[in-house]
Amino acid sequence: GPRFVWVWERFKWIATDLNLYGEGNNLDAAAYTNIVSNRMYGVHAGFGQEWYLGHGFTAQVDLQAALFMNIVKERAKYEFNEVKNATPISKRSKTVYTIVPEIQPTVGMAWYPVEGIEFRVNYDVMMFFNTISSPNPVNFSWGGLDPTYTSTFRILDGFNAGVALVF
Repeated sequence: GPRFVWVWERFKWIATDLNLYGEGNNLDAAAYTNIVSNRMYGVHAGFGQEWYLGHGFTAQVDLQAALFMNIVKERAKYEFNEVKNATPISKRSKTVYTIVPEIQPTVGMAWYPVEGIEFRVNYDVMMFFNTISSPNPVNFSWGGLDPTYTSTFRILDGFNAGVALVF
């Protein structure tokens, strides 16, 4: 079926000009931002297997795979911190398209104490290949604003647990 995943990263750095006494205010501050937005549209399919262990307990393994069209928006900008869109502004914006494969294995246990009640605990891993990130987000060139963007392998993992009441 269809699937949508959005990975959004923002780096913000604020520099403030201080006077002799170490004081400054927001009117004397400038901000640098670097935003990378990976919007992935695609399809996925998968299969699962469940083994009955006895006394209402089961072991489960699921494997899903997906293929995404990734629309990446890369944005970097220098601007005054308090006064938005005031001059001078130095900015760079670019849209890049990539193909991102994903693999998602899940392992878990379930317990069915009585009919219609289920307790479940799973460990889930999502692995994305070829997403875009900015590992060195700061570019110190006002006139030639061009931070580094690279292809990145990402792993998102975690546990989930739940109770189902079926009636």
